[in-house]
Amino acid sequence: FSILHDVVHGCVVRDRRAKEMALWLGALPSVFGYFLYLKMGHLPHHANFGQASLGDLFNSNQTQFEDGDVLFVAHRQPLAGDGFALSLSWNAFNALWRPGAATWNAAVYTFTMLFERLALSVNDKVVALAGRNFFFPHKPREFHDVCRDFTRLSTAVQAALIFLGGGPAVWY
Repeated sequence: FSILHDVVHGCVVRDRRAKEMALWLGALPSVFGYFLYLKMGHLPHHANFGQASLGDLFNSNQTQFEDGDVLFVAHRQPLAGDGFALSLSWNAFNALWRPGAATWNAAVYTFTMLFERLALSVNDKVVALAGRNFFFPHKPREFHDVCRDFTRLSTAVQAALIFLGGGPAVWY
């Protein structure tokens, strides 16, 4: 993640095409949606930090996310606006959190993060098959085309790893 973060910021390569290629290739093993976040949401985050809610992102009709970091911090920091019905991190985490119950809260954090990552992994396969990211119904075609192309390539790479390395290759 750190290397890809630096790629997006232009610290590794400055050429736009080289950055795009590095982002695509570096994100391929990931099943967590980091490509989408880094390509469509991280740079706008610096300009719009703290101004967007989860609802803003899920209902947006822009190609870029208003503040992509909102997708990853909803479970650990207050955001503008209210929670969003589809967000496990916002709803489950905040509903189950108990002030002062460190062990319980660690378990809640672990469960919600693991479940959310599993949901993202499944969603990538849905996007690869359907050619559209249904979590973002108002986004323009360009957004869905990028999601489709990346998830199809990523799924093919994951299938190749499973074929060549067996089941444990997935966990790596």
